[in-house]
Amino acid sequence: MFIEEELQKKFVCPIKSNRKIALTLEERNKGRYVNISTIDIEGGSSRLIYLEGYENPLRIIKQVVKNDDDGESTYLYLVTNDIDLSFDEVLKIYKRRWKIEEYHKSLKQNLKIEHSPTKVETSQRNHIHLSVCGFIKLEKLRLNYKMNHFAIKEKIYIEALKVAYQKVGELMVA
Repeated sequence: MFIEEELQKKFVCPIKSNRKIALTLEERNKGRYVNISTIDIEGGSSRLIYLEGYENPLRIIKQVVKNDDDGESTYLYLVTNDIDLSFDEVLKIYKRRWKIEEYHKSLKQNLKIEHSPTKVETSQRNHIHLSVCGFIKLEKLRLNYKMNHFAIKEKIYIEALKVAYQKVGELMVA
């Protein structure tokens, strides 16, 4: 409600399958809500719904994602307050947003941006700056080697361990 009424903005966001919705205005007015996972909406389609605790209608889309390992389907539900958007438009907006999520996840998990060992403001700024530089380097490697950041990080660790093991062997002989 804050985003729509106070900020007067449109949004697209994921929603959990256990959230309660009504399929029509009449059902909402009667308090008849069901879990999103129980509604009959085909993958690749959208419909209007009323979310419990939210006054205005929303458009919901259901994206079906097949797991490569076992072929099992999982579902991604997205809602938007811009009810004029098509399925493809909602998905396109969400994919742009997802790239930002990947950026933040990589900064946190691969580059440890949250673990600055210092309390001095200048040093913290330097840590953030170098973390972003590290992200840029990982992105270049991702594009060159067609691997994600986590696979690149693992490969770097393995190579570092090989070199360290070799050095330990050399020290033991000496």
